[in-house]
Amino acid sequence: MKSHSAGSPRFDWLAHGALMIVAWLYAANYFIAKGIFAYLAPAGAVGIRTSIAAGLFLITSLLSGTFKFLESKQDWITLLFCALFGVVLNQNFFLAGLELTTEVNASVIMTITPVLVVLISVALRQERLNMLAVTGLGIALIGAIVLSLNGRSLSIGTDTVLGDLLIFINASSYAGYLVLVQPLMRKYHVLTIMPWLLLAAVFANLPFGFSDIMTANWTDMPGRIQWSLAYLVIGVTFLVYGLNAFGLSRISASQVGIYIYLQPVIVSLLAAFLPNKHITWIQVGCMLLVCIGVGMVVYRKKR
Repeated sequence: MKSHSAGSPRFDWLAHGALMIVAWLYAANYFIAKGIFAYLAPAGAVGIRTSIAAGLFLITSLLSGTFKFLESKQDWITLLFCALFGVVLNQNFFLAGLELTTEVNASVIMTITPVLVVLISVALRQERLNMLAVTGLGIALIGAIVLSLNGRSLSIGTDTVLGDLLIFINASSYAGYLVLVQPLMRKYHVLTIMPWLLLAAVFANLPFGFSDIMTANWTDMPGRIQWSLAYLVIGVTFLVYGLNAFGLSRISASQVGIYIYLQPVIVSLLAAFLPNKHITWIQVGCMLLVCIGVGMVVYRKKR
């Protein structure tokens, strides 16, 4: 796979198209995956999604002829850290945190992820950002926070502190993953990295979720929940991780991370089709802010 240099002036339609699909897949999950945890504990869901996705990546890699071992010990060490940050901590801390805090708190805290991606990228000297990109990041952040609040207020108190901390660790770990995994995506084919990445995560996740998987009442699980679980595995794990990796192999980590801000925009648009739901002018304004900010980061010129 031919890689494009980070911040290239040439607009990469394939990479940005893949990331737009990621944003829609994630946003749709807010509606599709509801109710899964009433039948399958979160640890079991994480174990299933990582195990099946690892198998799908392995099969795809073998069929495409891209499967191979990594070339150096340092690459293996980097991959293990990527699996830890991008899959294990990311998925488990989010689910654990969500049980101990409110949905509003979680959605607002998650908006810090693109900012952390930028800070880590700059600290590691992987990127140099111009004023246009920094301004765009700030505009999108404001729009995303207000849109996530949507007239609701944050819950501030001792009851949510632990959950808020876990969500922050989740956001930080995913930001670290986006930056750390990019050099691997530039060095190897995406389908060479992803099977190893998910397989490493399986060994970390499955022991914790195995008992939940075995004790789940699969026979009484409604068809809608089974389809939702399939979407969680194929759509939100296999496709999302694969398309994100494809984007990282061609454009900068900060440009990949900025697409996270489109998720509350898409969620608001999809929610408008639900009964007794509508979009307010404040939401429209916030959506415009997010889109303008994302555009400024995406179209920034290379310095």
